[in-house]
Amino acid sequence: MYRIILLFFCFHFSLFAFAQDYTIVDDLDFVKDKIKLVSESANTLSSDFTQEKHISFLENVVSSKGVFKYEKEDKIRWEYNDPYNYVVVLKDGKLLINDEGKKNKIDMAQNIMFKKISKMMSKAMSGDVLKEQKEFTPVLEQNATSYRVTLTPLQKRMQNYLETIEVYFDKETYLVKSVILREGEADFTKISFVNMELNGKVNEEDFIINK
Repeated sequence: MYRIILLFFCFHFSLFAFAQDYTIVDDLDFVKDKIKLVSESANTLSSDFTQEKHISFLENVVSSKGVFKYEKEDKIRWEYNDPYNYVVVLKDGKLLINDEGKKNKIDMAQNIMFKKISKMMSKAMSGDVLKEQKEFTPVLEQNATSYRVTLTPLQKRMQNYLETIEVYFDKETYLVKSVILREGEADFTKISFVNMELNGKVNEEDFIINK
């Protein structure tokens, strides 16, 4: 059951790292404060995204596009519109799904693994990924254009399904530009955020899927 849910989550919420060299950040507090300051000012975020899913036993990459929306506190919407219509909403500890009219609701409290992963997604958007975690060890690195936070799971149970979570922040805006859930060396999903809008209009209806 955990593998099925994790496969679904990784299909929708992860990113492969760019092939650039990263080095450890010396002034950790400065970067943490900058990221936190921008994140705290962001009541809403919206962005287009492109996604590429790489699976070791598949020859072709599975690609899709859509629109991402975030609102404090802990409201996330992924709306896929190419090549299919698929909506995923994370809200109030629940996962709401609309698969081309077929709607479903999952209580994440009943699945600890899924709850922890979704919590980290919210922390990525709120800028809290650099806080000390009970479930993950964060490491901050940088290259010429990005800060990368690599989160390594501490619990053996989580390690069986997830190698790392990686969150990338733009060095100029300090906004999230990509996120990774890496299952292994050859299995990953790449999501790139483009046209990110800070504090734009996001409707409450965007986070409701009526059954």
